[in-house]
Amino acid sequence: RECDIFIPLLTRAFSESDWTDQETGFALALGKTIIPVKLHRDENPHGFIDHIQALKWNKESSYASAWDVAACIGKNEKFRAVARDGAIQAFSAANDFKTEVPIAARALLGFRPFSAKQLHRIINESSSRHAIYGCFAAQHSMRELIEDAEGKVSKRVIRRYRESVRKW
Repeated sequence: RECDIFIPLLTRAFSESDWTDQETGFALALGKTIIPVKLHRDENPHGFIDHIQALKWNKESSYASAWDVAACIGKNEKFRAVARDGAIQAFSAANDFKTEVPIAARALLGFRPFSAKQLHRIINESSSRHAIYGCFAAQHSMRELIEDAEGKVSKRVIRRYRESVRKW
């Protein structure tokens, strides 16, 4: 009852359970946002939610799948601001420049537009995180964010980020 979003994980056991149908119906009746995620190719939404297209779980990267779910949440006007702030926080916390940072950097662009304060936070935190400024795959996304930040974020913050990249 307390949740805002119901995310059923569609598996064979989900389809065979009477309880999951009841939980899904309850979420639907309460007007909850429902984002089904199918863990197997042949498990599609059924019953009360057969009209909702499910997200496909990325078996190679749970991290990428989590960003897919976040992007879906961010498309909903009701949750957009909170999802955007969460995306900034998750991007800033990404540690692995081989997997996490490239996924997070690409996904972060989908949460635009950012306020001047948010752009400042993204660029400022990125300049002190070597996993971000040292990640070649993140550079394109960071260039786009810096373009968005021109005139909104102090030149000192942008210069500091660029110096971090150059020194790396």
